[in-house]
Order: sequence, then C-alpha cells, then structure tokens
Amino acid sequence: MNKVRISLVKYLNAVPFHFGLKSFFTTDSVKVSLDTPAVCSGKLQSGKADIGLIPVASIPEISGAEIFSPFCIGSYGSVKSVMLYSNVPIQEVKNILLDYQSKTSVQLIKILAHKLWQIKVNFIHTKPGYEHDIQGNTAGLVIGDRALSFLHKFSYQYDLSECWKSMTGMPFVFACWATNKKLSKSFQDDFNQALLYGLNNKSSAVKALVNRNDFAIDPTQYLRDNISYDYDHEKKNAMKHFLALSKELEAAENSDYQTYET
Repeated sequence: MNKVRISLVKYLNAVPFHFGLKSFFTTDSVKVSLDTPAVCSGKLQSGKADIGLIPVASIPEISGAEIFSPFCIGSYGSVKSVMLYSNVPIQEVKNILLDYQSKTSVQLIKILAHKLWQIKVNFIHTKPGYEHDIQGNTAGLVIGDRALSFLHKFSYQYDLSECWKSMTGMPFVFACWATNKKLSKSFQDDFNQALLYGLNNKSSAVKALVNRNDFAIDPTQYLRDNISYDYDHEKKNAMKHFLALSKELEAAENSDYQTYET
C-alpha cells in the first residue's frame, strides 16, 4: 500500500494534529509534510498530497475536494494568530499588506474592511519580510506563528476572528481537513482517532514539538483558549456565511478595491 501523503499546516495551532498523527501512524503508512496554508492547498490541488488541512476559502477551488473530518482550525472570538497590525487607528489606514500564506485570512480582512470598518484601502500582495513595511498609514495582516510573536509590538492590533464575531455573532473556521481521493472508512476512522488523541494531549504535544520561545502567549494556553477544533453545526453555518460573503465581495472587488503587488 502506498503511503498516504498528508499536508499539514506548520503553525502552532496544528501541533496537536501533528502530535496525534506521529503517535498513531508509522512513517511506513503516512508521509506528513509541514507547509503554509497556501502550500497545503496547492499540494492537494496538484495531486502532491492526498489529504490537506486546507484554508476554507480555497476548498471550493480544488476539484473534487470534500471535508471529511469532524475537526478543524476555528475560533470563538479572539484567535490571537490572525491579526491586523498597525501604528494608526483603523480609520486612518490607507494600505493593508496582505499575508501571502493563506487566502482565507485575506478574504476575511476584505470582508471586515467593507462590512464592519467601512473603509476603502489599497490591498497589497506581499513577499516574505513584508512585516518590516508596517509603518505610517500602512497596516499589515499577519497570520500564524509570526502573528503570535508580534503581539503587543504595534500601537493598534485587530484580532480578525474577534472582529468577525462582533460583526456576525458567529465563530470562524480557518481551515478544514479535506481530500479529493477515495479514502477507506477504516483509514478515516484511524485518522480522526489520531487527531482526537492529539487534541486530548495538547500539553504533551507542545512539549514534544514546540522548540521556540518567542510567542507572546503561552502555547498551551493559546491552544486551549483561542483555538476551537470541533467542526460542529455552528461552525458549518459560519463557514457557509463566510463563503457567501466572499463570493459577493469577489464579484464587486474590481470596482471597490485596488490591489497592488509589492
């Protein structure tokens, strides 16, 4: 039997998943790669992965992709790791640098700018190192572990999940486990059991797999208090609402916004 290729987000929020997979599966049966969300999407789309932890905004773009796990990366309110950082209040922001690592967060900040903050700004696509350009009236969307290391380093910070909750009253779903391959039921059961094991052992997962200390929050506390992993009915409804708003926004984006490359 060929190894099942799994593309896993390399952020702290997915460490329990990684720990569970390492605990349950041998390297003879699965091959786990640690990637950015955008790379996870690309690997599933190109056939370089059989399973991926995929940003929800990208799932509709992947042919045959289906969500198959009851677990996700989500949040109820503050998430701490999807942030808009700025040195001026949101109403004074003229440019927003877009994190290149995930489409979902980019779509979310555009929705918030249009629906919640009601501002018109220039959205700027970026390359690695763009965080150094957050200055003046240029703000920056930063996600993942980098966002955790930048907490409290700017005059203003806006937690996108918290802003979404304020606007809609809903939780938010950032990524789900998806596949476009035929997986046996027994493998799916084992896979989800492995994820559950990791989720039930977050402290052990952090001790085993986290080797950095520049987070401005305790890693175990973050996993416990800021990330919600159950892909439940409420989150499914929230995801549908987000995807509908994204589609609506994309239809109007050319006339409402300008997007630039750095």
